[in-house]
Amino acid sequence: MNRVRFAVNNFFKQALAVVDLAHTTWNGVGTLFFQTARVILSQLQALAIGLIDIADGLITGTYRAAIPKKNDPPE
Repeated sequence: MNRVRFAVNNFFKQALAVVDLAHTTWNGVGTLFFQTARVILSQLQALAIGLIDIADGLITGTYRAAIPKKNDPPE
């Protein structure tokens, strides 16, 4: 899951860099548009990373429930 999280994080970093580059290129024109785009991308990034963490916890929990450690006493 760390690889997926790393890839998603890098994707959003690149997307934010493109927004910043476009904002710099147009020299402040449409600042509200670019700030809104940054906020939306940041929120999508947080949502994606959160979903990855939830999936990781679900997969790990399911695996541990299905295949307990051998040194754990049975419940």
